[in-house]
Amino acid sequence: AQGSINLRYICLVRRHRWTEREGKRVITYTMRVADSDSNKRSRLAEADEVQWITEGGAQLTIAEVDGRTVDVVYDHWGGCESELHAQYLFVQWAHYALRWEQMVLPSNLLPAEGAI
Repeated sequence: AQGSINLRYICLVRRHRWTEREGKRVITYTMRVADSDSNKRSRLAEADEVQWITEGGAQLTIAEVDGRTVDVVYDHWGGCESELHAQYLFVQWAHYALRWEQMVLPSNLLPAEGAI
């Protein structure tokens, strides 16, 4: 559509697995928005409707606790253009975390209506 902004970014992704000294397994997925001097120079020649995202990322770590349990830690970061943009991203990220929790939480942990 005419007048719309096209967002672009370069993203690096890494998966890292290791075993801690106690034998517990850990896996980390990291996504990081990258920038370079070459990319900075090319942005100067871009059309006005192109906007580059140059900072941000996310990391998910899953660590084995015992044979039936894992710890999950999710972190994210990003640059915001304004307070309103920061509030919007906060709500979006909270929504993502809630959806992820709903996907992994067994539904049988929630009592059915009238079951109590």
